Amino acid sequence: MPGGGNYAGGGVMTINWGSAIQRIEDGSSNTVMINHVRVGPAANDMRGTWAFGITSITAGNAIGDCYTPNDTGCCSDDVSGCSDRPDIAMGCWNGGYGQTQARSQHSGVVLAAMGDASVRTIKNSVSQRTWFFMISRNDGQTWSDN
Repeated sequence: MPGGGNYAGGGVMTINWGSAIQRIEDGSSNTVMINHVRVGPAANDMRGTWAFGITSITAGNAIGDCYTPNDTGCCSDDVSGCSDRPDIAMGCWNGGYGQTQARSQHSGVVLAAMGDASVRTIKNSVSQRTWFFMISRNDGQTWSDN
C-alpha cells in the first residue's frame, strides 16, 4: 500500500455477504457503508447499476490501480463490458468483476454514508491510505477527516 504498511481489511457489504452493524470492528462512525457511484458512460457499461450489485461494490478499492474517489487513471474499475474513460474520471478494465470506485459528478468530492447514518463529504484528494481505512470495517486502524 502506498504510504507504507501492509494492512488487511474488508468492506461492510460485498457480493452475497454483509456484516451486521455490531460486527463492524472499526466502529460504525469510522466505516463507510455506501457511497456515490456513477452510471457508466455507455449503454453496455453496468457501473452504477444498483440492481446489478457486482458493479456497485466499492469496498474492494484503494488498492492496485483503483486509488481514491473519482480517480482519473485508466483501467481503475474492474467490470466486464465497461468503457475505459479516464478523461471523464471513469477508468475501467474490461476484464472482470473486481471493484468499482466511488465516483460522483460533484466537483472534487463524493458523498459517503457511514455506518452510524451520518453522511460525510470525502475529497478526491484523500490519501489512498486514509481511503482504505475509511472503507474497511476491520483494518484496526484509525483515520482523521481529510
